[in-house]
Amino acid sequence: MDLLMDRFDLEEDLENLMNDVNKEIADKEFEKLFLEEMSRGLPELRGIKHKIDFILRAIIPNRLAYKTNPSKAEEIQRQVNDLLDKGAINKITIKYRHPIPKLDRNFHERADIHLPNSNKAGKDVNYWAPPSPDWVKINVDTACKLSNSRTGIGVVCQNDKGEIIVAMIRKLDVFYEPLQVETLAILEGLWLTQCLDLIFVQVDSDSQNSINLISQEYDPSHQPNVWVDDIHMCAINFIDILFMHIQRSSSNVTHRLASTAISSNPNKIWISRFPNWLTVEAR
Repeated sequence: MDLLMDRFDLEEDLENLMNDVNKEIADKEFEKLFLEEMSRGLPELRGIKHKIDFILRAIIPNRLAYKTNPSKAEEIQRQVNDLLDKGAINKITIKYRHPIPKLDRNFHERADIHLPNSNKAGKDVNYWAPPSPDWVKINVDTACKLSNSRTGIGVVCQNDKGEIIVAMIRKLDVFYEPLQVETLAILEGLWLTQCLDLIFVQVDSDSQNSINLISQEYDPSHQPNVWVDDIHMCAINFIDILFMHIQRSSSNVTHRLASTAISSNPNKIWISRFPNWLTVEAR
């Protein structure tokens, strides 16, 4: 009986001891939960890095923009200003928030992007010629109908064997100037090719002005085309890309696609199955 009472007393003492210890710990832990003096203003910026992958295999083109360290940001801005003074980059950061390289005559040597009138671009093509092995050729063309303010875009992508990989038509319920819509067609072709993870691309267009416009250095007073900047940025995502001017006779297939797009209700993309006339005429 005495032993049982001693056990009860011991358990009671242990319970009281634990309660005292927990109370003491709790008092020490939360006694300064709220600071007596709060600092004014926002805390200092820290070097936080973010990596956001909204799209599978998507690459964030400008990871430096996600760093907020003031000293590093100041150094980057100094370097950008230095490059601007030297004329190495274009001052068109309003849309992209980061500098875009100039597409001058030396840019294709640094980034494997070949511009028109360069040695590799060659002369105008008046017949269909397959691209180099492992390359794909994108042929784009447009059609406009002023009466109902509609514009059609046609895109055909073929491999080095002449086989169609993908084709697309897109209808726009708006009338663009020829130079604007021809440039937009090139951009649509690049976007479509980029979705297929193709990395060696040759872009053919019968619009000499559009090809020349893409190769010119940025000049706000002489380049009122909103899609040229997008083409420059999209071209960087390819390992090698070549822009070429072709004769009108080499764009009959894509021109028919563009004309079809004007009267078509939905936009269409063909990947495995193609219209019979398209397969025949593309040969």
